Amino acid sequence: MLAMRALPAPPTALAYSPLADLLIAGTVAGAVMALQADSLAELFVVGLDPAAEGAPRCLAFSPDGATLAVGTEGGPIALFHVGRSGAAVTLDRVGVLRGHTAPVVAVDWSEGGGELQSNSATHELLFWEARTCSQLAAASTRPLRWASASCRASWPLLGAVARAAHPDCLVASCRTRAGDAVAVGHLSGGLSLHPYPCASHLAPARLVDNAHSDGVVGLAWCADDGYLLSIGEDGALLQWAYTGGGGGGELDGVGAVAAALEEAELDSD
Repeated sequence: MLAMRALPAPPTALAYSPLADLLIAGTVAGAVMALQADSLAELFVVGLDPAAEGAPRCLAFSPDGATLAVGTEGGPIALFHVGRSGAAVTLDRVGVLRGHTAPVVAVDWSEGGGELQSNSATHELLFWEARTCSQLAAASTRPLRWASASCRASWPLLGAVARAAHPDCLVASCRTRAGDAVAVGHLSGGLSLHPYPCASHLAPARLVDNAHSDGVVGLAWCADDGYLLSIGEDGALLQWAYTGGGGGGELDGVGAVAAALEEAELDSD
């Protein structure tokens, strides 16, 4: 362990800056905390509007690390400019995206950093222009390439949603850094691996039905896409070896379990 820090309130979201210098944590108290990435030292805390916004539900940096999007319990998405001057870092609110009627649970930036897509807890999919904080028509976003795939209710994941019994069954998603496959976590505790984009339910998929004994709450790929990490409500952090590519590969449990009571080996048959 390199560093550890106790937060003043239970966390709700965490984001790591693309510049590798900053961690942002959201808490149930409605705070957005900035921490140094190497030491976890607290830099400052920014509060959200408790009446209109509530607690942060998701956090997402733009690809250049210059803007932070904060999806909130109340529905608005707050945009903050990340100012850097030497070792000093600031967060300045530059706009608010309003349109969701339920808590915002996922945000993705376009690769160019000028647009966003967002999901609410009721599976709304909305598109935005960051500069003007205005909503975009879905048709105008077709040429865009997205820098991540956190929004489960989205066109590139339509096939994965169609394979599920209900959209509520899909609770986490994460695309490989190569951009050719996406892992999806299920409310039942299972994992599935799909080609990206996955526009049809007929697209091939690899399933691990009993990856966790409870719902999956988070997924992350390592830097070279060789391993997938999954964390569940059962308290287990599992490491999966990924072989192949394009969603046609395999996820093999390698028996590495952290934050659990004991080690376990999983079979991905």
